Amino acid sequence: MKTSSTTLILSFLLNAFVAQNDWTTYPSNTDTISINNTNDSSFKALKFNTSNDEKSQLVVVKDNRIDLLQEKLKKEKNISGFTVQIEVSQQTNIIKDARLKFIKAFPDYPIFDEYIAPNTYLFVGRFYDKNNALAFQHKIKSKFLNTMVVKKSIIPPNITD
Repeated sequence: MKTSSTTLILSFLLNAFVAQNDWTTYPSNTDTISINNTNDSSFKALKFNTSNDEKSQLVVVKDNRIDLLQEKLKKEKNISGFTVQIEVSQQTNIIKDARLKFIKAFPDYPIFDEYIAPNTYLFVGRFYDKNNALAFQHKIKSKFLNTMVVKKSIIPPNITD
């Protein structure tokens, strides 16, 4: 019984070592993989296991629509973001009072208004995600009761080098 189990284990180990000799996860030195699909906008030629003397290169040919999209995004002056609406009124003195009250309480945040007939809307803050806008809304809720987070096109900040 002992010799048969030892023989079985020994044969299993030898079989496992012999089976692993020719198995690799990468192509050999002479193999080259190239992907040339006319439907795809990129062409990739990859060579594995190159010697130190040879230089490898990757050529990517991109679709011209990517450049057009990048140019359009550079020309775009506004981005999609969020702001907090603190007042809506048809009377300018109510908007002016709310603006003064906000500036006294929170001088560091931007404030802007927008006239869409017949109302004037007063917005504060420029946020890139809704969570930050909701946190700010919660912060000013004690001074401004009827606030609302609004998705709006906002001017991005100037980034200097």
